[in-house]
Amino acid sequence: MFLLRLFNYKIKYKIALMVIGLLYVSKANAWVYPEHRRISILAIQQLSQTQQQLLHQIWQEIRKGNESRLSEQVFNLVQTKPVKQIDFAAWSAIAGDHSCSPATMLETILKTDWILKVATIGDELEQGFSTVKNNSQLINTLRKSDMQLMRADNAYVTRAGANSVHFLLPRQSVNMTS
Repeated sequence: MFLLRLFNYKIKYKIALMVIGLLYVSKANAWVYPEHRRISILAIQQLSQTQQQLLHQIWQEIRKGNESRLSEQVFNLVQTKPVKQIDFAAWSAIAGDHSCSPATMLETILKTDWILKVATIGDELEQGFSTVKNNSQLINTLRKSDMQLMRADNAYVTRAGANSVHFLLPRQSVNMTS
């Protein structure tokens, strides 16, 4: 029933407009979960009041039947620990690293317990970023997060390997002519 409402033509049209609005961010380089999520939050905050209200209305429609799983607000600046609900801002992070298609993304968001662990790890990583003092600490923070994500999301490495985005193999040489 949820998917039928979500894919209703009128809703699809509104979602398409919302996504176009979210893409209007001056510059964005997202690499890890909290960065994807933060960029979404910033994009939402840059929407006009009318666009934000429309997004909120769409979000309330999407939440019907999933109120315990999806947060009341489109985004939460402060999340509970552990994360108990997924907000819309997290969808870009989930789409980027924790699903391979829109259908699996919705299934993951609405039905799996592990995605709540991933959201908690993402929130902890964002907090970790605020305390790093040098590049070594940053790398250690990222690697710790990667290990936690591999334990939380059993297909994390498989998906990353399939799309050649994460855990790239090091170059065998630095010769740029070959």
